[in-house]
Amino acid sequence: MKIGERTVNNALFNTVSGMLPLLLSFIFWPYIVSKLGDSSYGIYALVGSVIGYFALLDLGLGNAVVKYVAEYAGQHDDDRTQEVIGAALLIFMTAGLLGLLIILSIARVLVTTLLKIPPNLIDTAYYAFCAASLGFFFTMLLTLLTSIINGLNRYDISGITMAVMGATTTLGSVLLLRTGFGLLSLVWLNVAVPLLATLFYFRIIRRLVPGVSLRLKYGLSVMKRLFHFGMYSMLSRATDVIIRQVGPLIIGAILGVTSVTYYIIPFTILNRLTVLIVRIGRVIFPAISELQGQQRHDTIRDLYLTSSRMILSFATALTVSLLIFGPRFLHLWMSPEFAERGRTVLLLITVGVFMDQSTNVPSFVVNGLGKPKLSGFMSVARAVLFLGLMVPGAIYFGIIGVAAAFTCSNAIVSPVFIWYVTCKVLGLPLRQLLKEVFIRPVLAGIAVAIPLWFVPQARIENIFLLLLVMGSGMGLYFVIALLLGVYQKRERRVLMDYLTGVIARLRFKRKS
Repeated sequence: MKIGERTVNNALFNTVSGMLPLLLSFIFWPYIVSKLGDSSYGIYALVGSVIGYFALLDLGLGNAVVKYVAEYAGQHDDDRTQEVIGAALLIFMTAGLLGLLIILSIARVLVTTLLKIPPNLIDTAYYAFCAASLGFFFTMLLTLLTSIINGLNRYDISGITMAVMGATTTLGSVLLLRTGFGLLSLVWLNVAVPLLATLFYFRIIRRLVPGVSLRLKYGLSVMKRLFHFGMYSMLSRATDVIIRQVGPLIIGAILGVTSVTYYIIPFTILNRLTVLIVRIGRVIFPAISELQGQQRHDTIRDLYLTSSRMILSFATALTVSLLIFGPRFLHLWMSPEFAERGRTVLLLITVGVFMDQSTNVPSFVVNGLGKPKLSGFMSVARAVLFLGLMVPGAIYFGIIGVAAAFTCSNAIVSPVFIWYVTCKVLGLPLRQLLKEVFIRPVLAGIAVAIPLWFVPQARIENIFLLLLVMGSGMGLYFVIALLLGVYQKRERRVLMDYLTGVIARLRFKRKS
């Protein structure tokens, strides 16, 4: 399969496989929140936030594994692939055990001193953190194994596995709550699911690369190579953890755990929706790594411009729909009270996430080129701004201040990073970027926003009708984008070649 068709294949599987967990979350989230209650759900979210901090113990090595597995496996070099996998397995297992022990040691202090946990829920919160520490260990192993599979350009396998995990977690949570179980049962479910996925991945990797075994291997030179790449990639990961996890903790410490729910739900909505867009962009990373090894620089530039335009068009379609219909969605999906408290947070985060999505492809491209320090420094700058604005924002403006800090940090850093990658790293003129990437998708967004603005939302009293209207608005965007030339002949040709190949393979299987 050609690299263009393979990238399309990975993007489709990686994106479509994320839709089922997203759909299930939208259907069952209100039930889970109402069944647990604001305080218990706030604790559930805080447990995830704290565990997210310790994900930094992977030291950014997940991306390093993708980079070097893609490079060496593409060269059919089993020995070097084995070195990377063996050294990474040793590092990830060590980090997982270290995180497990640290979480166990600080759990009591967290629930009694640092977080405002209601007295009647302190013991439950403590045991939740203890159980989650084991889940952290399995999640670390799962991160490594997922990186290996993605480095082998098998996003179809990792995407489907993540979809099954997400669906199992959501449906299992609903089943447990309906049968009378509570918060702790949900935490233990989040331990069992990564464990089962880890066992599954062990078997799959042995089949994909029979010449490579999953065994611990100490190699100083390969560890240095992984850490050199990973330490800069970790900066990006640290920013992600800070932005996604610090906000809820600051809110929990300053405003109480009930306010966490009114912040975390709008934020998680955006996170779940944009994960689909990130899944599209993520497949660029191993493709760029492969092209870099082959010194195909012109193809890299073309892939950068094409991918950036595609990602921006999807992000624009989603952003326009959420800005116009987002508050009404909260009103019908959760409750009028929830919409009143969470609408401004949702709108602010939507704008910030749109700007963050514009750095999606540039980040993956510089990582694939072996320049992770650029995306790392960008992430540090954004994190510093966020931290500087977040605390005073929370004190003076509550959850709206935290959301505004998120948006402002992205608005300042993202344009500078895009300019630097485009003009300084890839040597493309800024005018070409604006012409080929930004102008037409944004014009399509403005064109579709005008008729959507006049839709009488007060008459939409059903959540499914609202989703239909939002989906129709996004569909209208893609039609207008096609008419404006956002999707060019080259991209359409690659997609048609891919679909033709899929049909041909299906026919061959039927005949055989």
